[in-house]
Amino acid sequence: MRAKVFSREQVQAWEQRWFAAGNSSYGLMQQAAWQMMQHIVQYIDSLKQERCILQSGADNSIGVWCGAGNNAGDGWLIAAYLKQAGLSVWVHEVEPPRSNMARQAKAYAVAQQVRIYYAISQLPSATLHIDALFGIGLNREVGGLYQTAIQQFNQSTGYKVAVDIPSGIEANSGAMLGIACEVQLTLTVLGLKAGLLTGQGPAYAGKVIPLALIPPDDDLQVLAQLDQLKPQLTKRRKTGHKGTYGHVLIVGGDENMGGAAIMAAEAALVAGAGKVTLLTHEKHHGAALSRCPNVMTLAMPMQAQINPEFAAQISQAMDCIVIGMGLGRHKWGKTVWQAFLPVLERIDTVNRVVIDADALWHLAAEQLAEGQQIKPELHQHWYLTPHSGEAARVLGTTAQAVEQDRIAAIYALKEKFGGNWLLKGAGSLSLDSVNNSGLSICGLGNPGMATAGMGDILAGMAGSLLAQLPDLPLHEIVALHAAAGDILAQNGERGLQATDMLEVIKQVVN
Repeated sequence: MRAKVFSREQVQAWEQRWFAAGNSSYGLMQQAAWQMMQHIVQYIDSLKQERCILQSGADNSIGVWCGAGNNAGDGWLIAAYLKQAGLSVWVHEVEPPRSNMARQAKAYAVAQQVRIYYAISQLPSATLHIDALFGIGLNREVGGLYQTAIQQFNQSTGYKVAVDIPSGIEANSGAMLGIACEVQLTLTVLGLKAGLLTGQGPAYAGKVIPLALIPPDDDLQVLAQLDQLKPQLTKRRKTGHKGTYGHVLIVGGDENMGGAAIMAAEAALVAGAGKVTLLTHEKHHGAALSRCPNVMTLAMPMQAQINPEFAAQISQAMDCIVIGMGLGRHKWGKTVWQAFLPVLERIDTVNRVVIDADALWHLAAEQLAEGQQIKPELHQHWYLTPHSGEAARVLGTTAQAVEQDRIAAIYALKEKFGGNWLLKGAGSLSLDSVNNSGLSICGLGNPGMATAGMGDILAGMAGSLLAQLPDLPLHEIVALHAAAGDILAQNGERGLQATDMLEVIKQVVN
């Protein structure tokens, strides 16, 4: 299942169309607050059942933290509705409401005799805290009273819920604007915002529940699609043979770095490739044979003449080439990269190419060379898979700048080099050229996958699936890899190793 993901501007346009049709803006605020109140009550009940909070009759106050805008208006109404539901609730007002709707909402809460605290030093304890400080319009660094409020919010004991988006998270990029509220549950109105799903958003938003308040607008453009379930691959033909399911060439593994290429080769096999050949440094020939005898090995010594003619010759029989894992940045790796580059840029020679790890380093070095001309039109069959550090080198910027706006970064990569791009990390982003499926965000995966070698496994898996199904969207490959990681994490995230993935990849591709 895929869900639509919106930018701030798209959600605001959606709202304006609704209001232009004669619908009440305050009525929408009331509807949002009512639905949120119901979810909050359900959340409290679930915590009681799990004995995470005290049972009825104990001091289970709820604190609502309100700023000055319409997000605070939601907060005031939520407080009023919680009070009407018989719950103990108070509001911390950081600033008086500035909008008419927020003032109207506050007046309603006051009429319900909701307790209000102005000084942060006077706040009582609470079992649950609700963040209604900022909404999706925030686009500046958080400072002053709000910085202090968010610091205190995060330090307060109790469970935390955010209204629409955690305050301090930029709605489009997921960047943290200096400081942000960290919550366990975010109730987001209308549609999913990209900032909840990538960048720092996933670390601060917790579980995200979208609330569909108004009918969908089919004419509204979306920013991205979110993958939430494991894709299903097409079944194999009964008459298929090993040649039917693709031949993958894995290129990598300089001296002392053979593990990366060997893992990629193993991943290609268990993901279903008909044949896999590994081109690696001669020092790893024995290890490759003993570890994975089903993989054919080309062992290349340092002195070997690895040239474009040699690369073209061995590439003729390949359906996909995967290059870069442990390739190294020294003489052997550079020689191999320069020999293969002319082949990789010819779609008539090889149908699909996966560029990973040190191959991305060499790609950046090539484009930084004086007089080097980049030809994006030659890369439409390339699948490039950087993390933020590798993407930064290719773009000539910093990893921090990439992380500040991952969506802008992946579009910049595609604009500069062409091809199909995956920007790895929490909420991995993929951007397809082959099937024009647009921007996708992976909603699967877990922190246990943040371990060495996981990208090598993904590269081999991608090469295998592209050799079998050349038009398979990149986002589906990413989702399958993440789904395998989620299966492993059922037994715990800590200590998960990349090679553990080999046990479950076969399960997710079938």
